[in-house]
Amino acid sequence: MSLIDNLKAELRNQLDEAKQKLDQYPWEDTAFYKLFCAQTYYYVCHTVPLMKNAAKYVKDEVITEALEHHIKEEKGHENMAKRDITKMGDSVENLPELNKTKSIYNTIYTATPNEPLAVVGYGLALENLACEYASVISDRVKKGTGRNDITFFLDCHAEIDKTHTQESDVMLNQLSEESLTELKKYMYIGFENYLNMVEEVYQQSNLQKAIA
Repeated sequence: MSLIDNLKAELRNQLDEAKQKLDQYPWEDTAFYKLFCAQTYYYVCHTVPLMKNAAKYVKDEVITEALEHHIKEEKGHENMAKRDITKMGDSVENLPELNKTKSIYNTIYTATPNEPLAVVGYGLALENLACEYASVISDRVKKGTGRNDITFFLDCHAEIDKTHTQESDVMLNQLSEESLTELKKYMYIGFENYLNMVEEVYQQSNLQKAIA
């Protein structure tokens, strides 16, 4: 099996495992979902800065062009999550940023000077996950809350990331083995850190209920 085929097979495995874990969370619960939206807002605020930072270190022209294209498309996406929180009658300022959320972007900032494809590996993980699973979460939120107006971020990214994953697939076939190896490493870390964040959202929302 070639390195690119191995990466795609591992991506498939990681997606299946992630979806099984995400299925277990109470997406129908407004308190849990609201805190999840806040964490989405906090880490998405760093998407464009992370890509701009990576572009300073990347030497592969294919990746540089992909980053520049992506930067234009990702601007302001954090406001979609903020809108959903507002629709729920709250403000993102009232919802804390959790430690596992900070780990998502701090890991990339730390790695980028020596491993600039860290953000690309994360993107491969999270955009494929959004493409396949955002609509599932959205449906559960809508059915559980009776609201159709609080899943703007999820609904948009279920569609937007279909195009992004297609573009990524084209890019992967043009990368060197060294680049693919680095990207694969951070794909794994991306899945792990994201799932850790969702688990902390669950634990924190339960704690808040217990205190109340």
